[in-house]
Amino acid sequence: MNNNYTNFKLSQKSRYEFRSFEILEKGVLVEYRLEGDYAKYEVPFENIDFKEIIRYDKPSLFAILFLFSLIINVVIIFAFLAVNYGDGTIFEPLFNGLQIGIMITVISIFLPILSTNYTKEIKGIQSIVFSYKKKQQKEVNEFIKKLKEVKSQYILNEIAIVDDLIPIDNQKFNFLYLYESNQISRQEYENLLEELEKLRIIKGE
Repeated sequence: MNNNYTNFKLSQKSRYEFRSFEILEKGVLVEYRLEGDYAKYEVPFENIDFKEIIRYDKPSLFAILFLFSLIINVVIIFAFLAVNYGDGTIFEPLFNGLQIGIMITVISIFLPILSTNYTKEIKGIQSIVFSYKKKQQKEVNEFIKKLKEVKSQYILNEIAIVDDLIPIDNQKFNFLYLYESNQISRQEYENLLEELEKLRIIKGE
């Protein structure tokens, strides 16, 4: 399939995750690395639909309360260390380093948990999920637009074609499915039915 959008790629990187989407000849290559999980797989065009769901996942109350409890405990530990190993003792450098280390660890662990997660999902037999923060929305929408065009061309070139070796009634059923699932337009569906009728006449059925 010759198409300017084939091999078009969208990469999304942040400190805590990586997502990559590439339009190939017969589908989309998806790759992601998220919170230690890694996956790479191809989603065929036939499994892709464009029912869009936008999610805004805010931090849970449990995560917020847990962090609040942790901070209180850290403050208590700091207070204890300050009383026993505070200013003027030989342990002062160690104490200061420990303070900094603990705070960096707490922030690095809980910053992604307390961040609002914005995603956009296109549902189908296999769903594709994009990171959808404000600065990413334009490029995600542009990628989905291109994906729609490539999939439509693929369906017309590879699937929605009249074949004189396949029973006509079977083809009518397949074309009806493509139309009802919004994979071809009404005009494209009607054109296919006209081609089938011509084939029926030629075969004398």
